[in-house]
Amino acid sequence: MPLNRVTQWIAGIGLTIVAGLAVAVLVVYMTLPDLCENERLIASVSPDGKYEAISFRRNCGATTSYSAQVSVIRAGKELPNESGSVLVIRDKDRIPELGWDGPGKLVVIYPYYVDASSVDEAPHEISVEYIRVRE
Repeated sequence: MPLNRVTQWIAGIGLTIVAGLAVAVLVVYMTLPDLCENERLIASVSPDGKYEAISFRRNCGATTSYSAQVSVIRAGKELPNESGSVLVIRDKDRIPELGWDGPGKLVVIYPYYVDASSVDEAPHEISVEYIRVRE
């Protein structure tokens, strides 16, 4: 066998092995259960009944601290197993208060000193007012 054909043969086998490993890793990744879970704490339905603001605790296992989060979803829908779409508070014991100032305006109240990030991924019909208060 000439050297060029041997090189092509080895390269072909190498690519086949790499592709097989990539498929195996993808299959294992897709079959693993989601390590995170959401625990509903407080819910508040909008005045028009279309949306629900939900405060929940997100726990992603032993390697991360759990956090308090807020999402807005369509009323009657299941809370998805994902991060909050409105607010993330990295203090597990500080649960924000939720209220509505009309059908399209959610008010989220939480302590001023907590480490929080607004996410701003609420449905486009909903505006969110964040109020930080002293306890």
